[in-house]
Amino acid sequence: NKSDPSGYISLGGLSVGLSISINLQVARIGAQFAISRAAGGAALRALGLYVERSVGIILARVLGTAAVRQRGVWLVGQGGRRVLDFWLQVGQRVAILEVKYKVPTKAGPALARLVGQMRTALTAEEASRAGAQVVLFTYRAPSAAQMRLLLEALGSSASSIQHIHGFTGLIQWARMFFLPIP
Repeated sequence: NKSDPSGYISLGGLSVGLSISINLQVARIGAQFAISRAAGGAALRALGLYVERSVGIILARVLGTAAVRQRGVWLVGQGGRRVLDFWLQVGQRVAILEVKYKVPTKAGPALARLVGQMRTALTAEEASRAGAQVVLFTYRAPSAAQMRLLLEALGSSASSIQHIHGFTGLIQWARMFFLPIP
């Protein structure tokens, strides 16, 4: 059930276990598409939700549950009215985190939705007032072509967005951004 009441599982062990589970789901997606396009689409949506839940588990473990201030955050900005996955806050440090399985591979609705979410996060009044860092997390590392596509679509706002990938990258970012260095 993805919990460790004893508290002895390491972050590394947790991230490896979640990664194995995600990779098993990815292997099943091809079979779902073989059945039908609708079944494949449902499997892809389920994978995205699983990655998002896994990120929430890791963030709560690294930062504490109080740091995950809100999930499914509605913001209004230049990208329109959009939902972003996490509003994180530790003390005065705030980050808005959008979670994706991967960066889209071609221009289309998925890329347009992602760009809209990023633009909204960057320009939403609440985020600006809080001085929030805007972060895009992808489970899979993007290829050079995927990054070019994303950077071109984001234009001048690309430099204002932090991109991290993989659970190890997530843990490192969370520790560096939120936790003071002793």
